[in-house]
Amino acid sequence: MAIPYRPRHETQTIEVGVDLGSTYSGAAFSITSALTVCCNAGEVYDVAGYNPGARLRLSVDGKVPTLLRYEKRPKGPFKRRGHEVESMMRSTAPFPGHVVKLFKQGLDRREQTRDKRHDIEETLSLVGKSINEVVVDFYTPFLKHIKYQIGLVGYHSGDNVHFTVTVPAAWRMEAKRTQELAFQTAKLAAGFAAHDSVTLCSEPEAAAAYVIKKNKNLGLKVKRLKPYFHNTT
Repeated sequence: MAIPYRPRHETQTIEVGVDLGSTYSGAAFSITSALTVCCNAGEVYDVAGYNPGARLRLSVDGKVPTLLRYEKRPKGPFKRRGHEVESMMRSTAPFPGHVVKLFKQGLDRREQTRDKRHDIEETLSLVGKSINEVVVDFYTPFLKHIKYQIGLVGYHSGDNVHFTVTVPAAWRMEAKRTQELAFQTAKLAAGFAAHDSVTLCSEPEAAAAYVIKKNKNLGLKVKRLKPYFHNTT
């Protein structure tokens, strides 16, 4: 049965997927409760476009560089994000500052990532920021842009938004929890409601779900695995 148009008095339900990548980040959304004039219910749409107020430009394919640049200006500290940082790196910077990149790796506190974290932590010490603060600084304008984009297709304050945030499968619970807390902080700063829920999803699981969604005729079947007994005799 086709999903009807949204009645004016009913709240909408929107699913938003967010991927904080090491080099590029992106997002997509789907309205799951009722279709609107601009959007078919159940269809997945990339978040793209440009929202000047968020200081974060997304390319046509919906990806934005996972970059931050902290600058010291006469009027106070200033942050650049995404493509703004790339443009600055290709030109002569008018103000002194430090570029923070690959900061997602700083969330992973495992012993095997110690060398990668060391480089990130050195940069963070120069800008006086913790890894949590950097993630919030990137997420906040990103989520403001998402809010702006879903607003163009019918989102209103009071609608229910459920976020699914991808995390590496190898991460420990500590790293996952740190990212979730940073996302929750940025969510509120971006103007979303406290009751808008957040779920973590491993990156392989998200990729598999996307493939199945895009290829409905794969003919996948659920099979019970046969027990395997290793012969030690």
